[in-house]
Amino acid sequence: MRMKSQRTATPASTTALASTGESTLIRSDARVADLFRTLGLTSEQVRQFRAAPGSETEPWDVLLQVLAIDEHVALERLSEATGLAFVADPRPEESAAKFYELVPQDAARAYHVGAIASEGGVMSIATSQPLQPAVYRLIEERLAMPIRVVLSTRSGVANLINRGYEQKGDLVTEIIDELPLDEQAISTAAGAIGAGNDLLALARQTPVIRLVNMILFEALRRRASDIHVHPGEQRLVIRFRIDGMLHDAFTPPLSLASAISSRLKVMTELDIANRHSPQDGQTTVRIGQKKVDIRMSIIPSIHGERIVLRLLDQTQTQLSLDAVGMSKKMQAQLMDLIERPNGMVLVTGPTGSGKTTTLYAALGRIDRTHRNVMTIEDPVEYRLDGISQMQVNPKRNVTFATGLRALLRQDPDVILVGEIRDAETASLAVQASLTGHLVLATLHTNDAPGAIPRLIDVGMEPYLVTSSLLGVLAQRLLRRRCDPCGGMGKLPTGARCESCLGLGYRGRLAVYEILTMNDELRRLTATMADGVTLRQAAIDGGFKTMRDDAMEKVRAGLTDEAEVFRVLHTD
Repeated sequence: MRMKSQRTATPASTTALASTGESTLIRSDARVADLFRTLGLTSEQVRQFRAAPGSETEPWDVLLQVLAIDEHVALERLSEATGLAFVADPRPEESAAKFYELVPQDAARAYHVGAIASEGGVMSIATSQPLQPAVYRLIEERLAMPIRVVLSTRSGVANLINRGYEQKGDLVTEIIDELPLDEQAISTAAGAIGAGNDLLALARQTPVIRLVNMILFEALRRRASDIHVHPGEQRLVIRFRIDGMLHDAFTPPLSLASAISSRLKVMTELDIANRHSPQDGQTTVRIGQKKVDIRMSIIPSIHGERIVLRLLDQTQTQLSLDAVGMSKKMQAQLMDLIERPNGMVLVTGPTGSGKTTTLYAALGRIDRTHRNVMTIEDPVEYRLDGISQMQVNPKRNVTFATGLRALLRQDPDVILVGEIRDAETASLAVQASLTGHLVLATLHTNDAPGAIPRLIDVGMEPYLVTSSLLGVLAQRLLRRRCDPCGGMGKLPTGARCESCLGLGYRGRLAVYEILTMNDELRRLTATMADGVTLRQAAIDGGFKTMRDDAMEKVRAGLTDEAEVFRVLHTD
C-alpha cells in the first residue's frame, strides 16, 4: 500500500497509544487526562491542547509543548505507563532490512519511524511520535507483518533512519527543527551534560546532540555562512558569520567545549581522540526540508580546539546572474566571453567573494546539450545538471594539475578549474585554451587588470597570456540594505527589525568589473607592464571599475556608501 506524503491527521482527543498499537476511543477531557496521568496532564491542559495549532497533525509535539516537559522524560514516563520499551539510541539489525527496502525513506522521515529488528515474525519499530496509530497500520500493511512499537527520541530515530538507509548511499544526518537558541537553552543543556573521560560516550549524550543541533539550526535561521567555535582562557565564544561579518552569538560555559567538539567530530567522521593536530571533515545535514553541506576545520590552540564550520544551504543557492546582482550590460559582456569556442576566462577576487557562484551562474546559461562541460574543484560546491564534476583529493593524488590532465582526455568543450594555484595548473589551463577548449578558472587578485601580471608571476610566458586570455571578471560582495527597515535595523515603531535581526542589512550582492582583452592590453602584456599601467590603459579604453558598479547600486538604493567604503577602500 502506498504511504501518503502528509502525516495522517489523528485527533488526540479520540486516540491514545496502547501496547497493541490500536487506538482507544476517548469520550471526555477527564478520560484523556487519566490516560496520560503519568505525564501530569490535567483536564485544563487537555482543553488547551485541543485549541492549540497542530494538535491534529502533530499531536505528540503539541502535547509536549502544553506540558512544557522534556521529550526524553516524557517518553520514559510513557514507557512506564504503557509497557512499551524506551531505547534512547536504537541501532538497526540485519533482520530489519525488509523495512528499509519496502518503506520509502521520505515516508520514514516524515513519520519519524525506523525499524530496529525483526524477530518471531514481528518487526520492532522505533518512533518519536507515538500518537499516530494510522501510520502503524499503514506500515503493517506495507510489511505484511505485525509491528511492535518502541519509543525513542527524535534524534535517536533520525540516527536510526540514517543508519538503516545508509546502504543505499547518501548518508544524511537529520537535524530536528529546534526552538531558537538562547542562553537559557545553553544553561539547561550544560546542566544535563555529564562529566567523563569517554569522549565517544560524551558525544552521544542526548543533551550534547540537542545542543549542537540547536546551534546549527540557529545559524541557519540567522542565515550564517560560517560558525566559529572559539575557546578562550576563561570563556567559550560561538560566533556566526552573517553576510560576511562575524557576530558573537553565544558564550556557553567553557566546560562545554570538549562536548561540542566531540559531537561535531562524530558527525563529520573525524578522529575523536585526536586533539593535538589539525583535522578537516565534512557531512550533510537535513534541517526540515533544507539540505545543508557542512565542511569543518579544526586546529589545536593553547586554550583548546578552534573549530570553523562552513555552511552551504543548497536550497538557498542563487545560481542566476540576475540574482547575484550583475547588470544586463555586464551579463552581455560576460556571456560574449563564455560563449567563445576556445580561450581562457578568469574570475578573480578574495576568498568568499562569490567567484564560484558567478561561474556556475554563467555555466547555467551555456548549451550543455551539445557541449561537454567538465569541472575540477576543491570542493565541489554546486551540483548542476549536464556537467561532470571532479573533486580534488590530494590523498589519492587528485590535484588540480593531475585532474586537469585527466579531464583533457575526456574530449571536453568547456573546462572549469576551481582555482589556479601554481605554475603547473596555470600552464595546463593555458595550453588547454590554446588547443580548442574554453577554460574558466578562478584566481586570487585584487582587481581584473592584476590577473595579467599574476599569471606571468606564476611562470607563464607573456606571449602565452596574450594568445589565450579572453577576459577577466573581478568581484566583491557587499551587504544588501534591508528593505523592511530601510537599513536602520529598527521599524518605525522602534521595535527591532526581525527581517535583518537588527543589523540593517539582509543578504548580499556582488559588484563587478570586466576586463576584455584588446590590442593595446595585449601589447602592454607582451612588454610585461605592471598592473597600474594595465589598469589605466583599460580605463582609457572604456573599462568600468568595481567602484563605478558599486556606486550605481548605491544610487539604486540596494546598498549604502558606508558598505562600499568598507569593502572597496584600499588606500
